[in-house]
Amino acid sequence: MEQKTVKLKALLLILLISVVVVPIIVLFWGNSIISKNIFSSPEYADISSGVKLVESLSEEIANNYSHINDYDTFSEIIDPFLKDGLGRVIVYDLNNTVLYDSVHKDIGSLGLKSQDYVQDNTISFSVSLYAISTTIFSNINTRSVLNSQEEFKFWFPYNFNIKTNNQNVAKGTLFINYGAASTILVRKVMSQGKYVVWSTLLSLILMVWLLSRTIDRKILYPLAELNQAACKMAEEDYNHPITFHSKNEMGEFCNQFQDMRKQLAESRQKLDEDATARKLLIGNIAHDLRTPITSIKGYVEGLIDQVAVNQADRERYYQVIKEKTENLDFMINDLFTFSQLELGQLKINCRPVDSSDLLQPLLKSTQKVNIVLDNAAGSQMLNIDINQINRVIRNILENSIKFGASTIKISTKVIDKYLQINIADDGIGIDADIIDKVFDRFFTFVPKEANKAGGAGMGLAICQEIISLHGGEISIASEQGESTTVSIKLPLMNT
Repeated sequence: MEQKTVKLKALLLILLISVVVVPIIVLFWGNSIISKNIFSSPEYADISSGVKLVESLSEEIANNYSHINDYDTFSEIIDPFLKDGLGRVIVYDLNNTVLYDSVHKDIGSLGLKSQDYVQDNTISFSVSLYAISTTIFSNINTRSVLNSQEEFKFWFPYNFNIKTNNQNVAKGTLFINYGAASTILVRKVMSQGKYVVWSTLLSLILMVWLLSRTIDRKILYPLAELNQAACKMAEEDYNHPITFHSKNEMGEFCNQFQDMRKQLAESRQKLDEDATARKLLIGNIAHDLRTPITSIKGYVEGLIDQVAVNQADRERYYQVIKEKTENLDFMINDLFTFSQLELGQLKINCRPVDSSDLLQPLLKSTQKVNIVLDNAAGSQMLNIDINQINRVIRNILENSIKFGASTIKISTKVIDKYLQINIADDGIGIDADIIDKVFDRFFTFVPKEANKAGGAGMGLAICQEIISLHGGEISIASEQGESTTVSIKLPLMNT
């Protein structure tokens, strides 16, 4: 089951939104708690009672509006609403002319406008009122003048309309001094508001920390690792691993980078091995060329010096020279074929061939060992390049001879749609720990029991490539000290 990955983009988007949303939620949550506490407090109940008082007062003034110019009568009606002297009522007509003030008896006769008396429906007053209060009302308690913000900071205004017969005839303002209740309420708001502010700031700091930590752990840390690994790779050090693992885009990127690093390390190792192998190849080729050339030179000199005094000796010299020359030709062909393989230019020229025509000549291919043919499959038609397949079989026979074989058995059988040719010898065998490497390019090994050196390491690699080009398979099995069997599978024609 494929595991779901947490998308880094989605995670960062959620955290970024949370940086804004969470502090707002905390702020609103804190405000809701403050509001609940304030609205349920007795101080708020006391202050909110002013609304009901205004409704009753406006109705009472409307009912007795005809007595507005009789200050004493009107005051007797209004005073019960003023909370034991802690309230004040001002009434003015629709033209904003002050008609009545519960504190100033003679204010109605002055014709003052409300904008000079009460400004913007607050308890602060304009300069003109201060001038009037100092000249006309100097003998009145200064508390009632309402021109000092310090003395009246707890006064709250309530505006209302006065209606008779459903028509507005005047306006009024009720000022109530809540004193300690307002102080307590303000202190509660300030005290609880302070915790809300701190909670909001802490939530903001927490979300910013989470965002920065996520960016550091999910982006900056892996980027630092990638940068370090890239610097090491620039110095041709491909063994610096990436330790960051995560199921997101950055984790996938690091995994791909890690795979690339491993592939580069393997490629570099392969290049180093190939370079070393090529150096060995040159040495092995030089050795393999020198041996037959030295033999040819020696036999030619023997012929020139007339060491071979009779025809039989001369024929033997000629045969040795021919064999060494064929070995050289075979070796040069291997080099040419290997070069074509390296360049990807090796081509095969296939044509129909009877398997008997391929196998029968092998019985006379060499006199160094006894070759036995068991053609149980009979004649089978193959579409092959007979020269290249002969090269493969000859190479296998030469290896068997090189590694101590005295008898080589060639057998055939049909498996599915393939002709399988088994070449088994009774030689020294191959170690189990190196048998998987025998088809690698440049791989050579020299057992102590071998008759010759390990060669250039091209033969079996070329054989594998040739068989692969024919659509077949080649494999090898061996028992140390007893035998080796090479199996070649070639597709049958018209199958």
